[in-house]
Amino acid sequence: MVKTPQSNNPKQRPRLADFCPDSQPRIPKEILRCVFAIERMYINNVGLYRVPGCDREVKELKEKFRKYEPKLEQLDSETVTTFIKKFLRDLREPLIPFSSFKEFYTAVSNKNNDQLRYAIETLPLPNRDTLAFLCAHWQKVAMHSSENQMPLENLAKVLGPTVVGTDSKLNHLQQPIVDSHCHSYHYLEASKQVEILDALLLLDHNYWTSFYNWQPNNPSMNNQVESTPRGMATTIKRRAPIIN
Repeated sequence: MVKTPQSNNPKQRPRLADFCPDSQPRIPKEILRCVFAIERMYINNVGLYRVPGCDREVKELKEKFRKYEPKLEQLDSETVTTFIKKFLRDLREPLIPFSSFKEFYTAVSNKNNDQLRYAIETLPLPNRDTLAFLCAHWQKVAMHSSENQMPLENLAKVLGPTVVGTDSKLNHLQQPIVDSHCHSYHYLEASKQVEILDALLLLDHNYWTSFYNWQPNNPSMNNQVESTPRGMATTIKRRAPIIN
């Protein structure tokens, strides 16, 4: 049986590591299977990751993952991408943990890629490997932005608040103080989350793939998935109208 995040209480939610193999690359099987399905079948779908899936179908997919290996080719792309987003949101902490927010945001604000790479490379292995795999995947999605209308800016805007944890110090402010500045607080945090993911997606594609070292004969990866991703192009399409 495969576990999937379920509890609404952050302290009771599972950790990312609970879904990862003990050997590297430490990436959940659910993420691997969904990403490979997207790249194989849905990469040109308009609004990929932006258009939400049906809640009922996402819940059904979650339940199927708990019991057996679902056939993703029978699903809409929106169901698969929304499952990925929900899987990440339902974890105890985001891929970039709350405690790492300041380090990442400082590096991005300083436009210092050495600092940014250091912040990435000192993440817990499950976070680092999964972040690398997903960033490489989202870069590939952006390569097809002339068809799917999802360049890097759109992906960062849609996914940043899911991937990046907010400042842990602000999370511990008294609730009345946060509530009194609710709108401006959330807007500021969201803009920083988007800025961080945008910077991550601009890093070299080969940098990200080096963390999981995909090879067709890699036993660790082959033991987790039955299919393999198609070869990745080298040109990332960045500029296109941002979709609200």
